[in-house]
Amino acid sequence: MYEKQGDLVSIIVPVYNVEKYLEKCLDSLINQTYRNLQIILVDDGSGDDSGTICDRYAAQDNRIQVIHKKQSGVSAARNTGLEAAKGSYICFADSDDWIDEKMIETMYENMVEEKAQISIIGYDMVWEDGKPQKKSDENAYYVWNQREAIAQWMTQKIFKGFMCDKMFAREIFTGIRFPEDRSYMEDVAIGLDLFARAEKVVYSGKIGYHYLQRQGSATNSGFQERELLGIAEAEKMIRFSKEHQGIYDKEAYSRLLINVYTILERIVLTGSKKDKERIPELKKMLREYKGYIKGGAVNRYTQLFIMLVCTGVPPGIAVRLRQILVELKRILI
Repeated sequence: MYEKQGDLVSIIVPVYNVEKYLEKCLDSLINQTYRNLQIILVDDGSGDDSGTICDRYAAQDNRIQVIHKKQSGVSAARNTGLEAAKGSYICFADSDDWIDEKMIETMYENMVEEKAQISIIGYDMVWEDGKPQKKSDENAYYVWNQREAIAQWMTQKIFKGFMCDKMFAREIFTGIRFPEDRSYMEDVAIGLDLFARAEKVVYSGKIGYHYLQRQGSATNSGFQERELLGIAEAEKMIRFSKEHQGIYDKEAYSRLLINVYTILERIVLTGSKKDKERIPELKKMLREYKGYIKGGAVNRYTQLFIMLVCTGVPPGIAVRLRQILVELKRILI
């Protein structure tokens, strides 16, 4: 353990109406093998007993700091946590998820060992029926320089753009805050800026973070117009690449392809009649950039379905076929 010699690590947890899940999350934080923690719980105006649960845990563990504030969204809550953070390293957790007891220790050890500014851990997704789905190769271990790490962040093949599976050196966040005018893809919005400040990034595929997949949660509900931000974020990557002599074009344009296809898929499956009016424009974008389909963000499994759409197969047929195969894959895991 690193209770005496280890650096202070601040864990920021936005909390909003999660009384059903909060105790499991907090238990996983306070029982970390790495003990030198500042656990910042930002109660974002919860209307249930979440705030009371936070206060009860704080009374039992002096590492916990609770901040009660008027509801203003997850970005503002995380920014509030950043202002209060005193640690040399920063982590985030969502209040309906939980973490492995060695997650902080593993990320910290890797960070120090590799002299990195960002440390990433593996994760799985757990449905409410308790069935997990691994999203990481537990035997994987990589150390990337800045250029390699940015390329990996754009493709998101090995890890995703989430905040909660990462540890950041405190200085990485200097002058960077989450955009408070939105509560969707707010992590992706600053991810590129953060990775552009890291000289070295370390990744371990060991499963450390557990994402609860709630029915009806933001990631499992019907298509919403805000998802179009995915295209805007990919276009930001393309601009970044152009500013750096086009060295990330393959990754950036392929990220645009996968984001466009994902939006098309969401619209086909859950979009309204008005939403479906966007399909021709999305198909046009897929055709325009299909030259970037290989060697970047698009895995072989999805390449086939993008090409089906590009060659004239009705999107509804291509998307539903892919969904059937995805569900079969999940059942068989």
